[in-house]
Amino acid sequence: MQNFREVCIHQDGRIHLTVVYFGKEQAQEVRSILENTSRAANFKNFTFIQLNEEFSRGKGLDVGARAWKGSNVILFFCDVDIYFTAEFLNSCRINTQPGKRVFYPVLFSQYNPAIIYGHHDAIPSIEQQLVLLKGHWVWRDFGFGMTFSSFQISLT
Repeated sequence: MQNFREVCIHQDGRIHLTVVYFGKEQAQEVRSILENTSRAANFKNFTFIQLNEEFSRGKGLDVGARAWKGSNVILFFCDVDIYFTAEFLNSCRINTQPGKRVFYPVLFSQYNPAIIYGHHDAIPSIEQQLVLLKGHWVWRDFGFGMTFSSFQISLT
C-alpha cells in the first residue's frame, strides 16, 4: 500500500483501486488497510470485493473487471506485491488502445528480499533493494499476470 499511496494517489491521482479478496481470513485487516489509507490520503476511489470461496485468479480478474461501471477506462490487473512507478503507469496508458490493443509488459522479478537479505539485521529500503545484484533477479518473459487493457464499456 505504501507504493500504491505514493505512486497512484500522490503522483498520479487518476486511479480507482478494486481489491478482490478471496476467503474470510484477514479480510477485515485488508479492509482496514484500505479504509485507513482512504482517511489518511483523502482517497475515496476504491472498491473492496470479498468472495467467500477458494482463490481463482481468473475469477478474481473477471469479478474485478465486471465491477467497473465507467466507460473508456484502462483496466490494470496486478498482484499486491508488484512495485511500479508513475512513469510505468503512463507507459501503460500509451500502449493500450480501446478495442484494439492490450499491453502485456515483460516483468522483472527480484527474489524475495527476506531471503536475499536474510543474513542482515534488517531488510534494506526499496531504493537499496533496487540495486541489482547478479543472480538475484530474472526477467519473466512468460509471466502474463499483469495486464493492461483499454475498454469502452457499454451499459446497455
